[in-house]
Amino acid sequence: MKPEHELELSFFEELSSLDDKGKVFLVKDMRDDTIHVKKILSKDVLDVYDALSKAEIPGIAKVEAVFPDDEQIIVIEEHINGTALSRIMKKRTLKPEEAASVIYFLCDALSILHTMNPPVIHRDIKPSNIIIGKDGTIRLIDFDAASRFTPEKNRDTTLMGTQGYAAPEQYGFCRSGPETDIYALGVLLNEMLTGKLPVEKTVNGPFASVVEKATAMDPENRYHTADEMSRAVSRVMHPEREGYTSGETSSSGQFYYKKKPRRSKYLLPGLDAKEIYIRVMSAAGYVLLGWSCLNADYTDRETGSILHGSQLWLNRICMFFALFLTIVYLGNFMGVREKFPSRDSGRHNGLKTAAGALIVLFVPIAVCVIIERIFYV
Repeated sequence: MKPEHELELSFFEELSSLDDKGKVFLVKDMRDDTIHVKKILSKDVLDVYDALSKAEIPGIAKVEAVFPDDEQIIVIEEHINGTALSRIMKKRTLKPEEAASVIYFLCDALSILHTMNPPVIHRDIKPSNIIIGKDGTIRLIDFDAASRFTPEKNRDTTLMGTQGYAAPEQYGFCRSGPETDIYALGVLLNEMLTGKLPVEKTVNGPFASVVEKATAMDPENRYHTADEMSRAVSRVMHPEREGYTSGETSSSGQFYYKKKPRRSKYLLPGLDAKEIYIRVMSAAGYVLLGWSCLNADYTDRETGSILHGSQLWLNRICMFFALFLTIVYLGNFMGVREKFPSRDSGRHNGLKTAAGALIVLFVPIAVCVIIERIFYV
């Protein structure tokens, strides 16, 4: 290694190891106390990281410097503070809007990578290599399996990638190309919506045809560019639109639903807000709802006389629960709106929400009527 490179590297203090092999480290630049990631990689990816260090590509971890050595390279790149998409997907499947925003972003980034000269093929797109920042921004990381596209190369000689996400050509059947990353996007889209790889479960509904085409065995039968796949996803999400162009719905590289600030998952809707004035207004609203319902007077439907005693309190309590549970349902307390009625790929979810709200509203009223018929008639 050149002396000037050794001097430059000496400024980066290792803070902790980020992998089991001792090849990736969290480091601090002692000159300005900024945090970076240091990687020790095979020299096979030198041309990839060298190209990335010279390019300005929004949405990928910025490569700060590349230091070649005899048998390896040392890369200093930007540290992304956020959550891996894989961690989010362990807890739940994504809503169609969320999944679409991830695909739009990746397609925008891949459009740049695939049009470089020569193109850069990532070859390892998967949830753990996609980081969602605290501000909702999306970043694609880990180009350790990437390659430069060479048309004269007939096939891949070494398997690089992750099982389930690796395209057939990555197993040596033919060379990797832009369609290789398209295949991984199709697998990712399917897993975001179903929680399963396509070989385990294929998404139903309008996204099924997109996944099927993107994951075709023959690269010639897939989408040939990232822009083409982006347009296909947009047609599913916005069938009323025509003439869509790439980037139109990319959400500026942001996750569609930013994480809602929650003090506790057990707090009622409104009381979990970050802003104190919203919490105060919500608390006042719940108190007002309780006071109104529990002090209201009700009349007998047949005689018109005012109810009293236990029958009056039965009506008051049932009306309170009818309104309270509807508010809780529409506020998606503990994710109840996503569980009842059960969701599919996203079609007619607005109607399902309305149906669920009506059911929650009328069940306490029905209970009240049944009890009255049994005990007060």
